[in-house]
Amino acid sequence: MSSKELKAALKEAREAVKNKKYSDAIKLCNKILREDKENYMALLLMGASYQETDKKEAASYLKRALAANSDQTVALQGLATCADDRDLPEVCEKLLALTPDKYGDLHGKLLGVASRGEQVEKVLGMFERETSKEGEPDRVRSAFQCLSKVLLADPALEGKHETLVERTLEFEVDNPEDPFLHDKFKRYLKLLYKLKLHEKLVRKACAMHDRFRNDNYPLEWICKVYAEELIDDCSMEKLLTKPLQQYIDAAIEIKSDSAL
Repeated sequence: MSSKELKAALKEAREAVKNKKYSDAIKLCNKILREDKENYMALLLMGASYQETDKKEAASYLKRALAANSDQTVALQGLATCADDRDLPEVCEKLLALTPDKYGDLHGKLLGVASRGEQVEKVLGMFERETSKEGEPDRVRSAFQCLSKVLLADPALEGKHETLVERTLEFEVDNPEDPFLHDKFKRYLKLLYKLKLHEKLVRKACAMHDRFRNDNYPLEWICKVYAEELIDDCSMEKLLTKPLQQYIDAAIEIKSDSAL
C-alpha cells in the first residue's frame, strides 16, 4: 500500500466511523494494520469502531495506540470510555495531567469506580492529591465532593482514613446550601473530639451554633470541653465568639437535662 493509498484508506475509515459504519471501518483498518501493525490512526479508529459492540476489544486497540505514539491524549480519552475498573483509575490519572480542564468528567469516572467497590484506596489517594491543586478552587471543590460521597457513605472507611475524613468534613460544613449540613456537622464534631482536636472542636461547635441556633448539640460539645478541662480558660475565651456563660445558659435553656 503506497503512502497515497494509506492516506485514502484512513480518510475513508474516518468517514465510516463518523457515519457509524463500523464494520466498513474495521475492514479498512485491518487492511492498513496488516501492512503497518503500529499505525496510530488505524488503531485509534479500530478502538472507536468497537466502542459500542465490544469494549474489551476497543480497549485492546487503544492500548496498542498508546504504545505506538508519544502523544497519548486521544488514545487515553478513548480508553476512558471503555477501560475496565482495574485500568480506569490509571487512565484518568494520566488524563488529569494532560487535560486538567476535564476534571469534572474524570472525577465522575473515578467516583463510579469507587462506588462499584473497585480500587477504593487508589481512588481515595487520587482524590486526596486533587484537593491540593493550588489556584484551582473548582477542581478542589469537585474532589472534596467526590471524597464526601465515597468516605461518608461507608463508616468503615472512617477508621482507616480519619485525617482525610476530617479534612473532607471541614470542607463540607463550609457549604451552607448542603441539605445534609446538620448531620455532617454532628459527625464532624464527634470526630474532632476523637482526634483530640479540641480547639478546632470549639471553633466548629460555635459555627454550628451560629447556623443552628435551636440545636443543643454544639452547645453540649462546648460545655463538655469546658467541663473536662481540655482547654485552659484563657484559650477557651479566645476561641468563643461570646462569653462562655452565654453558651452554658443557652444549653440549659434549650435542654436542661442535656448530656452527651
